[in-house]
Parts: sequence; C-alpha cells; structure tokens
Amino acid sequence: MTPKFRIEKRANNQFQFRDANDWALYEIFKRCDPTTVGRCAAVCRRWRRIIEDKYYSKKHASEPPSTARMLARPTDVDLLVGDLGRILITDRRRMILERVYMGDSLKMYELERRREYEKKFKSINFGNTTTPARSPPRSPPKAFVDSVYVKDQVVADTKRSNWAYSFDVENWIADYDIQEVVLTNFCMFLEREIQEMAEPIVRPPSSRESLVQATNFTSLNTPPWSPAQSPISNGIISGAHPSTSSSYMGSEREISVCEVNNWDEETMEVELRSMSSGRVERLAQALSPISPLHIHFKDTTRLMRRPIRMIFYTIKLMRRNLRRITLENLCAADPIDLDKWLTLGGLDLLVIKEPALNSGLNVTEQILFKWLRLPEAKRGKIRIELDKCRGLTPEGLTKFVKAWQAAPDYCEFAHIQIDCETLHPVEFLAYILMKPEERLSATLFREWQNRRQLSERKISFTNEKTGGKIHLHTTRQLMTLTCEAPWELARRKAKRETGPDEPVPALKFRPKTHIFENLCRFPAISPYEPSIKLPISEWFWVNLDNFHITCLTNHTLEPVFKRQFMGLRDSTRPEKYIRGKRAIPTPRRFDLKSLSVHLLVLDSTSRTQFQRHMPGSYAKMLDMGFVVLNGYNKVGDNSNVNLLPIIADPLAEAKNYPTLTKEGEIEMANILPYNESINPDTIPFIWKRMSARGCETLFNDDVMDTRRGILHYPSKYFMPGFSKKPTDHYYRPFYTNFYEEVANKWKICYNGRMMPYEFADTWARFVRFTADKCAFSFNFITSTTHDNPNNLQVLNEYLLERLREFEKNESLESSVLLIMGDHGQRVHVATHSFAGRIEERTPFMAIYLPKKLRSTYPAEMQILADNANRFTSNFDVHETLLDLIDGKIGSGRPNSRGSSLFLKIPANRTCLQNNVVSTFCLCMEELPKTVPKKPTSAQIIPHIKKYLRAANCLDVDTLRCASDLSYLTLPKMALLGRRSLQDVDDQLKKTVKYTYCFVEARCEIKAAGGGIYKLQIQVENRLNSSEFTIPHTPHFQDKDNKTVLWEQICNV
Repeated sequence: MTPKFRIEKRANNQFQFRDANDWALYEIFKRCDPTTVGRCAAVCRRWRRIIEDKYYSKKHASEPPSTARMLARPTDVDLLVGDLGRILITDRRRMILERVYMGDSLKMYELERRREYEKKFKSINFGNTTTPARSPPRSPPKAFVDSVYVKDQVVADTKRSNWAYSFDVENWIADYDIQEVVLTNFCMFLEREIQEMAEPIVRPPSSRESLVQATNFTSLNTPPWSPAQSPISNGIISGAHPSTSSSYMGSEREISVCEVNNWDEETMEVELRSMSSGRVERLAQALSPISPLHIHFKDTTRLMRRPIRMIFYTIKLMRRNLRRITLENLCAADPIDLDKWLTLGGLDLLVIKEPALNSGLNVTEQILFKWLRLPEAKRGKIRIELDKCRGLTPEGLTKFVKAWQAAPDYCEFAHIQIDCETLHPVEFLAYILMKPEERLSATLFREWQNRRQLSERKISFTNEKTGGKIHLHTTRQLMTLTCEAPWELARRKAKRETGPDEPVPALKFRPKTHIFENLCRFPAISPYEPSIKLPISEWFWVNLDNFHITCLTNHTLEPVFKRQFMGLRDSTRPEKYIRGKRAIPTPRRFDLKSLSVHLLVLDSTSRTQFQRHMPGSYAKMLDMGFVVLNGYNKVGDNSNVNLLPIIADPLAEAKNYPTLTKEGEIEMANILPYNESINPDTIPFIWKRMSARGCETLFNDDVMDTRRGILHYPSKYFMPGFSKKPTDHYYRPFYTNFYEEVANKWKICYNGRMMPYEFADTWARFVRFTADKCAFSFNFITSTTHDNPNNLQVLNEYLLERLREFEKNESLESSVLLIMGDHGQRVHVATHSFAGRIEERTPFMAIYLPKKLRSTYPAEMQILADNANRFTSNFDVHETLLDLIDGKIGSGRPNSRGSSLFLKIPANRTCLQNNVVSTFCLCMEELPKTVPKKPTSAQIIPHIKKYLRAANCLDVDTLRCASDLSYLTLPKMALLGRRSLQDVDDQLKKTVKYTYCFVEARCEIKAAGGGIYKLQIQVENRLNSSEFTIPHTPHFQDKDNKTVLWEQICNV
C-alpha cells in the first residue's frame, strides 16, 4: 500500500497536512516519540486503531509492529521505574495519564531503543520519492525524562449541566504514584466566554457609552454555543424560611469600564468565582486526593483575554496539598505582580519561565521578600528557579541578600537559581560589594569583570546574628544561591574540636520570646526587638501586647515550639514578663462622667443572621437588657464607609465635597473621600477624646489578609496604615505575622486553636482587666464571617459564656457595650436571593447600657426603646456614643449628621434625612397598582391570629384590624442588587418582576391579663400563592402610644 496525502499552503507560510490515508499516518506515527503517540491515540478512534495496529496486524503481517506496541512490550526497564505517573490536562474534557521514566539507569536503554529504530526504518517511501528518515539524537539528554501514554479520560456526555472538568482520578491514584499535574493552555475557553475581565470590549457607539459587553453570569459554565447549560447554584440562607431562603435573581449585569478598572482583590475573587461557575472548583476537588501535588501551568499559545488571575484562583483552591508550582510561558494582555497573588508558604519548589513576549507575570525581588517575611512555620526550605524573569534586577537581588543578612532568625532556602542572561552575576556582585556612597561605574564593572572566573571563587554572605551563610555558585548559564544552616556549622565545629568518636556536648535549653510591638506604616524587614529568656516550669505572664514564644532543643538549637500571642500590657509595670498569675481588678462603681465604651464588630453580620445563628447569645442579650435596633440601615457598601461614621467625627477631607450630588443623591465622598489617600493619623477618632481624659484604649482589627485592614484597604482610600501606634494596645503586628504564617488562608481551627475565640478573647480580657478604669476598645472580627455567614454559629457558645461572666463579675457596671455588624453578607451567593439583598443592607446593632444608667434616665430609655423600631443609621449611633462619652444624656447637644437615640426620631424619616445612599436604603415603596391579585384582609388575618396565639398571653378573638391595608415592596435599586450610583436613571427604567410583597396591617387586641394594645404587623406574601409569613416581631404600643415589648405584655 502506498502512502497518500495532500498538502495545502495557508497564510503566513503555513502548510496543512490533509486527506492522509492509513498507511501515511502509520508511517508518521512510527517516527513519533512515545508521548506524542499516546496523545495522538486520544484524538479519534481511527488514529487509535492505527496506533494499536489492529488493522495492519492482519493485512500486513510482514510489516514491523507499530511504535506503540513496541513500547508496550514488557522489558526490564519496568522493574526500574516503579509506577511513577503524571496527569496531562489538555482542555476541560480530556485528561491523559502518562507514565514517567526517570533516572540514569534508563539512559542506556533509551539509546539502544533509538538505535534499534534507526536500523529498522532507514527511510520513508512516498510513491516514487525516497526521503531520509529523521535521525534521533546520538546521545540522550543530560537530565533524561521520558513519558509514555497510558490511558486517558474524555468527557463524552457534554449535555449534562456539570460536564466541564468532571474527571475522576481515584483509580489512577490507586495504581500510580501521581505527583505532577500539567495543565496546558489552562482556561483557554475563557478567551471566548469572558469579555469584561482581561480586555474589556466597548460596545458600538449606538449603545450606551463606556459600557463593557456584558455576559450573563448564569451561563458561564459552558460557552454560549454549547448544548450544555450550567447556571450558578441558588444561594441558601441557613435557617431562613423557605419562601425567602433562595430564589436567585439571574438578571444580566452591565459593568462599566470605570468599575472594572477599580475592582479590588475581594471583588476580583468574587468575579473569578462567578466566571468559573463551579468548573475550576470541580477540577480542584477532583485533584484534591493527590498529595503532595506539583502543578504545572504551561501556555503553548498566546492567551491574551483569559484572566491570568484565574490561575492563581485555582492555585488557592488547591493550596492544601500543593507543594510545587511551575509557571511556564504564561501570557496575558496586562501582566500582574506575582508577589501580590502568590504566597510561598508551605511550598518546596517554585519554577517560573517567562515567555519572550506578552508575559503575564511581573516577577521582581518582592517575591523573595515575601518568602523572607513568612513565619518560620510556613517558611519552608524552598527551591526557586527563575528563567527570563526580566523584572528581577541586580539591585533587587542585592536588597534581598542584605535583608537576609539582617534577619534575626535563620531563614533557610534550598537554592535560588537565576539565568545569567537575565541577571549577570558580575553586576550583582558589583552592587552588593559597593560602599553605601559609591555608585556603579563602568570602571568598577570592568574591574570585577577582569577578576578570576566566578566559578573558581568561593563567595559567601554571612548573617552575623544567626551565623548562617549564603554561598554563591555560578556556571555559564546559571547563578545559584544556596544556604548553610548555623547549626550545621556549629555541629562541624564541635565535631572538629571533640574528635570523630566523641559525643557533641549538649547546649543549654532556653525558651525565648520575640517582641514585635511597633509594626506600623513603614515596617522594617524584621520588626522584632531583641529576644528575652523566660523562666521554666513556673507560672508567669508576658507584659506585652504582641509577642512570639519559641522553645529550642537542648542540642541543635532547632525550634520545637513556636506560637504568636496577643497579650495585654500593663503600662504601670516596666517588666517584660512577671512571675506568677496576673491579678484581676475589682470593677468600679457607675460613673456617668467616665463611662467605658467597647465595640465588638462581627463582619458581614445582619440582624436576622445573628438571630438565626446566635440564638443562645441573642436570648442572653435580651435578658441583660440589650436594645436591638430593628430599623438600623447601613449607609454605604463596605466596612470602612460604614464603621468610620460610628467611630470618627467627619473627616477633614470630606468637607471639600457637597452633601448631595447634582442628581440629589447622597454624595459618598462627603462620608468617605475615595480619591484622597487619607492619612489615618489625622482621622478624628472618638477614642482620641477618651484618651485625652486618661482612658485606656485598644484597637483590635482582624485584618484577614496582610494587605488589608479597615484603615489600610483599599489603598486608594488610605495611606498604608498608621505611622505610629494609634491606641495604647494595637494588634496589627500579631495579625500581620499570623496571616503570613497561614499564607493569608484563614482557618477556624489552626494547630488546635479556635482562632475566632482567640481573636475575640482580646476584647473579653480587655473588658475584664479594665473594669476598674475608663477604657475604650474597638474590636473588628473579620475572618470568621466575611465569606460564609454560617460560620457565625461558631461564636455562639463563646459569646454566651463571656456575657455570663460579665454579668456575674459585674464588669459592665460602668461600661457601654455595642455588639454589631458593619453590614450584611456582601460576597456570599446568598446576596442573589430576595432575603439576601435585604440582609446585606440591615446589619446587626445591639446596645447595652449599665443598669444604673437605665434607672437614672427612665424617660431617655423609653425614647431609646421607641427609636429601636424607627429608621436609624450609623450616624445616629455616633451621636449616641458622643452623648455617653460626654455624659450629656438628654441635654439636647447639637447634632452634626445624625440624631442621638436619646432624642425622638421622626416616624416619617427619609433616606436623605438619614444620610443613606439610595442603593442601600430599604425604605419601602408602595407596590405598583399594576400588580394583580394582592392579598386581602380575609387572607392574612387567619395567619396573624395563628402567629399571636402561640404566645398564650393575647386574646386573639378580640383582634380587630383596619380595613385599609398597605401593600409595600423593596425599592427597585435593592431588588436589582445595585451597589453603585452609576447609571441610576437607566437602571430605574428596567422592568422588575415583583415576587414578594409586604402587607402592613394596623390592629388592636386585648391581653389575657387585661389592657388593650395597638400593634403594627407585617405579613410577607409570595405573590400569586398562598404563602404567608410573619417576618419579624410586631410593634406593640399601649394606650398612651408608648412602645411595649411583647415580653412585657406576657409577663403582666
């Protein structure tokens, strides 16, 4: 049989091989390497049949066997390699298992095998033309690694909604030792799907200007032309009633260019999660059994529109078992800084190979500094290999080596390899050995270049504090930095002094502590003060706010215990540590002129969420007399814009902006100027007033990430933190070091420690140990609830026990306590539901006042109880705190932006009067008259009676309700889930489908113990259905129109 084929010339001098018959393909496959043969066998059945030689084994028995069959025959080499394998993922529907042959024992076998092929196939006969066969290399490569196709998985059923990346590697893991996963052109399909991430496309001029071509996020699991559809899963709010727990609103989103350019890291991750739509998460889950994992991302084509950040989102999902990372030829339209998106904690190997053009990564010395700043528990003995990383300069590498020399602890890495074409070792040495006032000149450079060959020299850099050394080795292609541990040097020295047969003398065992107190805006490479030695086997307490205790072995001085702590420094004691146990002070008596104020803020916690997940704590708070603000509404979007109006007076930078915009909306810049780069040192915090009066202050901000913090993030709002400690007790040093230790990956339980308890315990200990003096504390617990609202229940038992302790030991006799949320859940999938959009805008706010204060001002307490059901905001809480701090309750102090809760708040208050931006305001609007089939009185009254009958203290037969019912619904901006004021007019023109309505009824009822009460009650109805729910407790008033709690009626 004669091989037949056709060659067509295409553009750019490319040729296409077409219409080849089986014989031509057969001859081609015989000359391919084993890996290529295996991959070709996965292309189609015809190629597989040819490679497996089922066709030619019958009709051409005289012909030599195929390459695949020759490689598959058993040989002695199988006994040498074991079952080492790797996985190659070519796209989202094909995964290939390859068997990897490694080691020097195979080099001779490979050479003999190639020579055998040369003898059998000298040439290829294409008709009348004889073409010499391509000769394999005469000798194997120096580091020989070969792989052979074993089997593959192809997702055939693409009609399922979850077909993408639906692989199963359990059997492969059981049969092979798989440690490496290679992903070629990862997420290439996003080139077609995603348009608003890496390279936004502006619509034609006929559409609205400066808008990005938007994609429906509910269909991103597959391309628009695919037969499969995989919408994002509905959000479930744990504990909510079925009518509002889910119902995802899949409205199409339009993202403006301005919004894309200003996405912060948190928003970016949310968008990446939406783009993935479960696909990347499914792949990470499939590969999770592989441990340890070496993941290798490799681009073989230029991917200019795929968001490069999707790769690092995938790495974050696989971080648990990930030990080695290779990033090869990653391309993108806009490169990103590697040090901002990749953490090196727990890694053994990092290999980066940049392409010649359109590199997607910007690799600088900051990635080395990031490793250096890691805590010892996360700073592994890493190997870093950098190739063609043009962002790394001799000056940058010099700074890293000098920082390593100045580090107080020994920081060991295996090696750092850099190619000499990118960074010449002579230039590096010239920089590192220059004097401080000297500049690099051509003369100095030639002087170094004319010296002996660097490969013949032994160049070392020593850390004088630890005794460790960095050795420099160079070849023609590579420059390598290696470490030598100080205990290895000490062991060799001791061995030389004692002789080869004598034991090494034991060293003394001493625990020590490092102090890191002053980590502010400009931290040094090492914020530690000199360490101190601690007593052994006896009680002591460390008189510091932030410290790190390390215990060393008595032989090699290697650490056996390391842990960071948040302490509570006693400024009256100069000692660093004090023997014995710390004495607990006796609480002082009530003093209106010097009340203590404590704020415990739980991130992303709404009122109903707190009631669902903290039932024990909530019941205890009501029993203690906490006042819960049921009409409390946030004023802005994220944490800082909602917390600064509470803890600070108006900013000086905000005075340059008007209160309202030209469109009559609240000007956000008047609350928090977002382009001013505010200096946190100049913010007029309320604790500065208290500190001026001698009160002790504390600032405890759980930053959740080393780059964040309420006054550090986003960077366009603030300068990077304080320049000095803002309060007497400041705990950012602890959080910065802790989150470096866990690689910015928060965990509820870490090394046997419940981290939410540990973060909140600083607040509880401060309340207890300052009960005898005036004090202020701001405690912001972020990591527990920021991403998942269900994690709040972890704190239920802890908070309940702390409240019981405060009540028992009377620690709150002269203290005001606020337990609150900054806003509801913003990033969870629950925000797509009807109930989730309400909860996002209604954070939890509960206020505790001392018993003596409540009994001294009964009229103001009644006003406070009435205002608990009025429309309130953050500014009102700020004015209330000023009243309490100044001791001027009920004195009519002039207010600035809000109204004190001790003054009557109008019942008809509007969003503008309350300084709440319209996109977050929940002032209900009348349901449009065009909505048909509204519920009637006959339909809702039976449900009201059933609800009230459960109390057993009301005579439901006496219930009388007014005939005129109010039909209300949420504002359109809240229904659409809008957070920005951009394109408000266009958004208001959109048609909204009304799913729920709130029927408000005004009634009267008699109590079983006597007395007539008015009540205002809302009934939630799912339109066009018989679903009726009472979403919250009715509002009761007595005959004098004073607010009465339901519990008070029942107690009577």
